Amino acid sequence: MKFIQKYGFRVLKWLIFAGSIIFLANRIIFHQEYRDIFSNLNFYKSSNLLYLFIAFCLMFLNWGLEAIKWRYAISGIRKISFLKSYAAVLAGTSVSLFMPNRTGEFVGRIFALPRNERVKAIFASIVSSFSQLMITIIAGTIALFVFYYYCPDNSMVNHGLKSWIIYPATIVVVISLIVYFKINWVSYFFEKWKFLKKYSKTAQILKTFSFKILFNFILLSFIRYVVFLTQFYFLINFFGINLSFWSCALSSALTFYVVTIIPTFTLAEIGIRGSVAVIFFGFYTNMYAEIISASTLLWVINIGIPALIGNVFVAGFKETK
Repeated sequence: MKFIQKYGFRVLKWLIFAGSIIFLANRIIFHQEYRDIFSNLNFYKSSNLLYLFIAFCLMFLNWGLEAIKWRYAISGIRKISFLKSYAAVLAGTSVSLFMPNRTGEFVGRIFALPRNERVKAIFASIVSSFSQLMITIIAGTIALFVFYYYCPDNSMVNHGLKSWIIYPATIVVVISLIVYFKINWVSYFFEKWKFLKKYSKTAQILKTFSFKILFNFILLSFIRYVVFLTQFYFLINFFGINLSFWSCALSSALTFYVVTIIPTFTLAEIGIRGSVAVIFFGFYTNMYAEIISASTLLWVINIGIPALIGNVFVAGFKETK
């Protein structure tokens, strides 16, 4: 027990560091998606290189927005610098490789905080991440409507899937919005349910999130979502797929939506994301190998590279009381 108290934090962070490196190396070396990327690269055109460069640069904006959002979320617990917040969200990306739907991001981020503030920070992080989920669900549902009503040659129309896709998706949006903007209600469950009572005091932080704060989270999440769409658009062009921004945005929104609602581990997400992207982009182009390559490269830029950088921060964090 004394060993765990004294060295547990150090052992955990180095296990995460080693495991993350091994998982990423295994994925890059042994999986077909990465070989497809190199076989489809279009380095011979300077304009294509520009697309890749812009998509790569947007990665820093993407995680910068998330760092602003997380810093804002935990401001009632501890004031930290933007750079420390940035390091924390990248560390969270490393930890998320081990957990389904990147839920491990909370764990990695709280390494940057003192031990007695970590549970509160998890609650705040969940609210912050919930806002991103809300944007993905709302945008995906809007894309479903557009896809159904303005793309008549699709499987939803042909097979009459409206009643069990469009309507349930709308209901989910409404319920999610109510839960999100009334997140303070969740704290009452911790007060009433015996097995949650020990966290009831910590859960009081949920009552500090006003409508204005929650709306600001949504706004930042929306801007970040636009960054995702823009990155995907530039990568689609990088691989020589000629699509309008709106066609790409519609297909991307549906891809992000479906991938989000499918329970998966981060490393398995790459293949699933590529398969889903082929379905929706396939209505506009038959360049399937290039679609998979663009989707995989988007994962590498937004998750793989940040996870590698995040490992450095995980290794550098020190236990504080």
